[in-house]
Amino acid sequence: MSRRICRVLVLAAALCALPGCVDARSDRARILDLLGQAADLDAVHVKVGQRIRAVNALVAMGPKVVAVLVERLDTRDVHEFLEISNVLARIGRPATPALAGALDRGNARTRRAAARVLREYRDRASHGPLARAIDDPDPRVREDAALALAAQRAPQALPLLAGIVSPGRAAREDPDVVKAACCGVSQLIGDSRSGRPPEKLAGHLAALLVSGHLGVRHSAAVAVERIGPAALKELEPVIDRFLIPGVFVAVGCYGRILGAHPALRAGPAGARFVALLSHPDPVVRARAFEGLATWGLEGKRLGLARLSAEPSPLVRQAIMSLASRRGR
Repeated sequence: MSRRICRVLVLAAALCALPGCVDARSDRARILDLLGQAADLDAVHVKVGQRIRAVNALVAMGPKVVAVLVERLDTRDVHEFLEISNVLARIGRPATPALAGALDRGNARTRRAAARVLREYRDRASHGPLARAIDDPDPRVREDAALALAAQRAPQALPLLAGIVSPGRAAREDPDVVKAACCGVSQLIGDSRSGRPPEKLAGHLAALLVSGHLGVRHSAAVAVERIGPAALKELEPVIDRFLIPGVFVAVGCYGRILGAHPALRAGPAGARFVALLSHPDPVVRARAFEGLATWGLEGKRLGLARLSAEPSPLVRQAIMSLASRRGR
């Protein structure tokens, strides 16, 4: 008798649970169907209305779609990924825990996708997982995590990104990760929420100007210029020691910083830069005249005064370009 009762109870429990299972399966099927409609691009006609309705329906379903969409983050369909990102961004904070979990535990494609989606968020709950992702085994995940931290203006972002561009790590780091860190530093410098830049940051960025990677050099140069006058003394050794290719980038940075801070031109920094207009290397001279572009009329006068005596066609072209610029 007792066995029969047990069987009846088990069967009753299974029947009670069945509607919930059916509902979960039907929800999942509905979500995937709407996602397919949202990402559907017909070869002849873009079904805009269908896609908009599908995206709106997914957003209206709220947090219940999050788990299914996060599972699909590693899709290789670009349109599907864009729509997943769009829906998760519109859902907002309820999606953060699932995205943070994917960033910690997913495969490499999922982790990278989660970091990309989190760029659009401003939720402190994602700062910890993104900070851990800075040391992820996959360089593409580290790159997107660096960009996401900067986009979120996370309080710890500037020290973390400064750590990536430090000489010890930058020398062994993937160049694209270093480039992303430099771009992030450029975004954060001057933001009151990020605090003061670390003391040695300008020197670390100036050292990257001699990198063999073009993208690293250019992104480091932008960050150096954002730091401003405090970076001038760090640029001087790169110029004085004629460290190629950094010297050419450093000269331009030096001139543009002085252009943004006219009061410095009357001091030693201004005299040092004007001396570069007579440097023996024509490429250095050309970069110096390009740096004068932010000096207004003063820069044009300095350039035109040297035009007639300049023997190098490259430098003469730089001077003519400087003279033809509009504005004061």
